[in-house]
Amino acid sequence: SKFAVNAPILGGTGSSTSTTTTSSTTTTTSSGDAASLRQKVVDQAKSLESFGVQGGWCEMWVENVYEKVLGRDVPNQNCAHEAGLAAVYSSTTEDNIVPGAAVFSFRSSNPNKVCSECGQSPGHVGIYIGNGQIASCTGHGDTGIVICSIDEWKQSWDFSCWGWLPGTEDLADGA
Repeated sequence: SKFAVNAPILGGTGSSTSTTTTSSTTTTTSSGDAASLRQKVVDQAKSLESFGVQGGWCEMWVENVYEKVLGRDVPNQNCAHEAGLAAVYSSTTEDNIVPGAAVFSFRSSNPNKVCSECGQSPGHVGIYIGNGQIASCTGHGDTGIVICSIDEWKQSWDFSCWGWLPGTEDLADGA
């Protein structure tokens, strides 16, 4: 399988813009701004800051990373499985994953666990940080946030898709 190893943060010419409305906030982002924000998402994810989130709350950790960088609320998804189904501009291949994008698995590490909201496995979600690596909240390590390779991710959870959580679509601009 192919994936973006040593992939640069992709940005546009700065000439395109996108507008995102969440709650009562409207944000307009140019593709140059989007590339800069994606890099901030990567840097925040690499910091391994947990925001007080424990293992089993991977979706909340991803939302917190995006919220910290974007400075606005990101709509809450009940579980990673639900978030993956709601992801926008998503792809089901590992090719060309954009650093800063969310990576989803529809299978959790506990095969018997079922999300009470969607009735499916809660799945798992992390943030692609480039160089074939994904940061996610697992409850392991010093902060509960770990970095693994795409191959390790697939062995633990499978790979379902990557994309942008609702409310973060403007990060995809120019990518």
